[in-house]
Amino acid sequence: SRWDGCQIVKLERNYRSLAPILDVANCVMKDVKHQFEKTLRPFRAEPAVKPRLYHVYDGRAQAEVLYRLVTTLHQQRGIPYSKMAVLYRSHYTSIDIQLTLTRNHVPFRITSGVGVFEQLHVKDVLAFLRLCVDPTSELSFLRLMELLPGVGETSARKYWKALGNSFD
Repeated sequence: SRWDGCQIVKLERNYRSLAPILDVANCVMKDVKHQFEKTLRPFRAEPAVKPRLYHVYDGRAQAEVLYRLVTTLHQQRGIPYSKMAVLYRSHYTSIDIQLTLTRNHVPFRITSGVGVFEQLHVKDVLAFLRLCVDPTSELSFLRLMELLPGVGETSARKYWKALGNSFD
């Protein structure tokens, strides 16, 4: 209605997802107001497993359900962890998943963004906690000392030696 002669071109062909995923997306989108109606169709016509719906209360519950599913696939069906993928819309939502998988010794890697345990402030807190538990942890001591203004690696090492290689 704004521009004379314009026309709507609907981008309905989806190159990423298979039919069962798109069926769910189409079902959800049909009730969205103020959108251009369209029906997503898969580019590939491969057989695929239907998606499952899980009702969870929060991110922790979601991570627990995911952990149980991943563990079941690995232990009962023999699927290697390296052949599984967890997709999420926003990186911040992955923190509970990362914590749960780490706590349960399930190997994973983040392919975009920085993992929760790779964030600098998390490494700093972990260094502090590690030093509380193990006062002989030189790496933790050095990391914390280098957070102080004017203290570099050389000074931190001098302090460590002066303390007798222990912080207790």
